Amino acid sequence: MSAPSLTDLRLRYEPLLRSFSDSIASSIDDSRSSPRLRIPLSAIRSYDANLSNMLIVDPLRHLRAMEVVAHEVGLEERPGYDLKSGAGEEGRVRVGIGGPVKGSADGPRELGSAELRRLVCVEGVAVKVSRVVHQSHQG
Repeated sequence: MSAPSLTDLRLRYEPLLRSFSDSIASSIDDSRSSPRLRIPLSAIRSYDANLSNMLIVDPLRHLRAMEVVAHEVGLEERPGYDLKSGAGEEGRVRVGIGGPVKGSADGPRELGSAELRRLVCVEGVAVKVSRVVHQSHQG
């Protein structure tokens, strides 16, 4: 089974994000540069359980689709909102997902390569962050 296209995902997320139109409008009003909308994962689960499962496995494609729809809803609610800051793409509504992905949150030390490209919920405090430099070796 192939992954759904961005257009298919936009159509599936549109009714859900339209139900958040008041939240989108208030995030635009409260923001100076980049409005943010936080959607509880439980709301996506109750809207469409299959869609939430696909989101966990491939979050980037789903977040992009939700941001496109949130931007369209934002333009309907507050025409020209993305032009007021002069930030272009950076001034568009950004979507975040909140809430537990599974029974309990993981700690930073519990994350492994199996979680790459998956949506995870991590509890902890970052006291030092460093850039990971990937090296490839020929053998």
